Amino acid sequence: MSEVAVKPLTIPRELVGAPGDFNPTLLIFLIAIAIALLTTFGYWCWGWVDWVCFCLNTVALHLVGTVIPVMEWLTAIK
Repeated sequence: MSEVAVKPLTIPRELVGAPGDFNPTLLIFLIAIAIALLTTFGYWCWGWVDWVCFCLNTVALHLVGTVIPVMEWLTAIK
């Protein structure tokens, strides 16, 4: 059996990175931190319902989980 060299598919470099000065990944990260802080204070200080805080914290964790792989992928390419 002969082995054929296969070039891995890559994304063009002009598509990698933030478009201009605005970085949407950083915005997603900051929104996730704000949601986590808001729900923590909402639960402990303002008496928010626990299931609301849980749901919003789950959303915040998913947002941060989206940002981390994207940032690792972007730094690995450069």
